[in-house]
Amino acid sequence: MNNKEEQHNNLLSFAIAIVVVLVCVFFLSYSFQMKNININKSLNKSDLNKLAQEKFTSISNKRDLATNDLIFFKENNIDINTISKENVLYIAYTLISKEDTLKSGEVLDECFGLDKDNYPEKCYLEVIDKNLLDEQIRNYFSSNINVSYNEFNISANQTCYFKDNIYNCYLNRNDVTINDYKVVNVFDSYEYNDNKLEVYSYLLTIRDTNSKLKEDGIFSDSKATKLIDNLDYYTNTLNKQIAGDNAKKLVDHYKDDISKYKSTFVKENDNYVWLSTEKVN
Repeated sequence: MNNKEEQHNNLLSFAIAIVVVLVCVFFLSYSFQMKNININKSLNKSDLNKLAQEKFTSISNKRDLATNDLIFFKENNIDINTISKENVLYIAYTLISKEDTLKSGEVLDECFGLDKDNYPEKCYLEVIDKNLLDEQIRNYFSSNINVSYNEFNISANQTCYFKDNIYNCYLNRNDVTINDYKVVNVFDSYEYNDNKLEVYSYLLTIRDTNSKLKEDGIFSDSKATKLIDNLDYYTNTLNKQIAGDNAKKLVDHYKDDISKYKSTFVKENDNYVWLSTEKVN
């Protein structure tokens, strides 16, 4: 083979290599663009509205077991740094499949408040693997949350204690508050930008007890302390019913006077997790 033929073959091989590289680049670019298109399709207006309502529902009625107050919707702002660590653990527990916890013994009156180090086998005991709680915490809260593995209550009758990567939940009498008012908490709208979902909602409270100790009426805050109206509209128009569309009708009627909240969720590992909830009026 002479030098000209060798040079020609080298040029031909080089040209083929260039073509192969360009084809690979094209297909990689096309694949990336299609992936972005699919991502954008998954975030259309209808899906985002559904996601926003689902995220609101996931936090709207979570209550502190001790106070019976809403965990997320308070008079002060709350975020991953200020939320009660006991409530973080309790919420994670409520999300665990009950088939994944180990249960033994029976609920007997004589078992309540006993020394956990000498707890009888006949008494009801629930055992929870800490890793199950961790998994739910990662799915629900921002990964930046700092978790403290303290004792926490899972009901008015059970307290859980941490030891050796396991929570043992014993029968116990826990103080529980029963509030004399109803909370109406309704989704309103959302805003979405750069993998951040901001969900807006309205809240009011109703006291209808006919008690001489506290005034009945419609209140603008989460603890029924700021009276804005009597019960006429609630009684005469809604027949004291707040199920279904009536809750929204009630909120719309008082929208200018009641509490508005913004709850922020951020995207982590293809999931939107709670970051904060704050009053915005």
